Amino acid sequence: MILKSEEIINCLHPRRVMGNLKTFITNGACIDSRNVVAGSTFFAFCGGNSDGAHFIIHAIKHGAVCIIASYIPEELEQKLSYAQACIIIVDDVLDAMHKLAILARGKITAKVICVTGSIGKTTTKDMIGDVLSHFFSVSTSLGNKNNHIGMPLSILNVNPTNNIVVLEIGMNHLGEIRLLSKIAKPDIAIITTIAPAHVGNFENVEEIAQAKAEIFEGMNPDTGIVILNQDNSFFQYLVNSAKKIGLKTIIGLGLKGKSPIYIDNYTVDFNKSNFTLICKTSTDIEETRCSIASISYHITYNSVFIFAIAKLLRLDINEVKKHVAKFKGVNGRGNIETISSAGRNITIINDCYNASPESMKSGIQILMALSSQNPNSRIICVLGDMLELGKFSCKYHEEIGELLSKNEKITKVFTVGKEVQSLYNKLPQKMQGGYFENADIAKRPIRDSLINQDIILFKGSRGLKLETIIEKIYQA
Repeated sequence: MILKSEEIINCLHPRRVMGNLKTFITNGACIDSRNVVAGSTFFAFCGGNSDGAHFIIHAIKHGAVCIIASYIPEELEQKLSYAQACIIIVDDVLDAMHKLAILARGKITAKVICVTGSIGKTTTKDMIGDVLSHFFSVSTSLGNKNNHIGMPLSILNVNPTNNIVVLEIGMNHLGEIRLLSKIAKPDIAIITTIAPAHVGNFENVEEIAQAKAEIFEGMNPDTGIVILNQDNSFFQYLVNSAKKIGLKTIIGLGLKGKSPIYIDNYTVDFNKSNFTLICKTSTDIEETRCSIASISYHITYNSVFIFAIAKLLRLDINEVKKHVAKFKGVNGRGNIETISSAGRNITIINDCYNASPESMKSGIQILMALSSQNPNSRIICVLGDMLELGKFSCKYHEEIGELLSKNEKITKVFTVGKEVQSLYNKLPQKMQGGYFENADIAKRPIRDSLINQDIILFKGSRGLKLETIIEKIYQA
């Protein structure tokens, strides 16, 4: 996004302005001096492990024309007085970023689509961005940059020529999405689902629904469009919350027979899901047979959001489905990998990216889909802690343990972490493969226990680093 020097200074009302560059145009923003390109604005945040103020010189050498900082280290004062950049000193760098993001958002003519939800928001955001990029010029926030720094940074890096901007909005506490929604001002807001992810930061799941509903607060009541998961138990609560804001266009998806768009006849092949997309109009019912390169029901389910947007944008559904069919999702979110080593062919479901109670159940569902196609294979789970559940941790881990214990197809379960011990203790002894406090300890025993044709699910929160166990299997 292009911002001029006078706009930035008038917006921020800085305490002090330094450097030789008084007039400039900035065309992007970053918080890491290693990512600076010519014309960038560098936000010198002071973090837990590093202080951006000490990297100002490095940022300028790499082309930064504007520096936003809360102070200047004494040893850099003289050098920066003559620097070929504009150094703007403010009271709060984060507040300055938010103000500039609001300024930039006011210049965006593209349609802004914001995605939030307890599960699937990154995958859904990526799917929407990927598919729409075949029809429009699209800007999509990278990875899971969805917090109070990442999302505003994404807005500041939007290309002015884009037709569509797709942003992810996340949160850990009440009030966070409200702030981000008022910065992003979504034209279309999607809530994938409400579930007990990060519930440790809340009193209950109802508070999570309340937090997610904050996405409506930055929307234009007359033109804003809300798309919701009608199968979720909090659907009506979210509808009522949107109506309180004054939003008039609210679309519920997924509930068979009642929603305008839903999926039916879901089947699974080895590496893809097949389904019928049902689109209801006032005069007709359209049925289209579709597929997606994932055997995750949740990813398949979330594809309904891109079809809804395609309908709103009047795209050809048959063209859209071709691109949905090629979407493979984010690495570590249910990818199927086949490892051939040491005379063994082992199938791995790599779902190490993160874990919550609902996504853990979804991972087990993927495993069962594969097991039905491979009746002679052992079915194994390597499960790590579901973090950020707080006082609810034991309850939800035990629920997963009880679910596994009733499944006769599962041969062994290995667990990694401390919270997951309550899950392990719920398993029958014959299913208990081993309990390990961390991935380093677990690597060799798990690798050495595997035999030819095993199918293994790896699922846990990112902090457990379960992917390092997969790497060990590749090295066998």
